[in-house]
Parts: sequence; C-alpha cells; structure tokens
Amino acid sequence: MVSGTKGQRFESSQAHQYRLYLEEYNVCYDNHMSTKSQTADFILEQLGGLKVRVRKMFGEYALYCDEKLPAFICDDTLFVKIVDANEGLASGLAKGPCYPGSKDYYIVPGERLEDNAWLQSIIQTTSDSLPLKKR
Repeated sequence: MVSGTKGQRFESSQAHQYRLYLEEYNVCYDNHMSTKSQTADFILEQLGGLKVRVRKMFGEYALYCDEKLPAFICDDTLFVKIVDANEGLASGLAKGPCYPGSKDYYIVPGERLEDNAWLQSIIQTTSDSLPLKKR
C-alpha cells in the first residue's frame, strides 16, 4: 500500500495511475507533496484587491472569494471552477480534475498567475456567478 492524498490509501497500481493523472494534467508531482504555503500566499498576494482567503484542507487549499468557493489550490496549481461566466476569460486554459474523481476545473498555468489583473478578474467573475452558501 502507498499513502495518497486526503487520507486515501492506494494499491501500487493505483499510485501509478495517480502519478499518470498528475502528469497528464500537467500538475506538479514532486512525490505528491502537499501544496506549499508559499504558493497559497503568492496567489493571495496576486488577488490583493479582492476579498479572498484560503482554508487549508488535507494539505491543499480552498480559495474563497466573497465567502464563495471559486477555486482550489492543489499540488501547487490553481484550479478554477468552470462556469458560463468565466468561459471567455479562461480561453486557452486546459481543463482537468484537481484530484482523482473530481469534476473538471480550469488549470491555471504558472505564467497566468503573474498577471494579477487577469487573475483577479477570473476569480471575481467566477465567484460572482456562484450562489451564496445556504446556512
């Protein structure tokens, strides 16, 4: 047995399939280490003009904007929810699951993280299109 993320246990063949999944979607593998806090801090800095926060979950991060959940940071990669409203902003981005079994998200490459105006726009647009969480 090999340990995986989020408390999962994988047989050797499952661990191999998980590594292939990460490579297929251009997600950093690094022996599957959790997302570094510096990555989350950098993304938060780039989103400085927005009301954003992150919450650490199982070694990865959920990114909240206006108390909605438009994105995840997994394996040092930003994954943005796919919604109709952000389709134009996400033109050219690859799609893939942020963890095995999840639905597809837009995968934001590192160079797009440097463009804080674009990044703020896609996160805010995505957040604005999501419903408020019912309590």
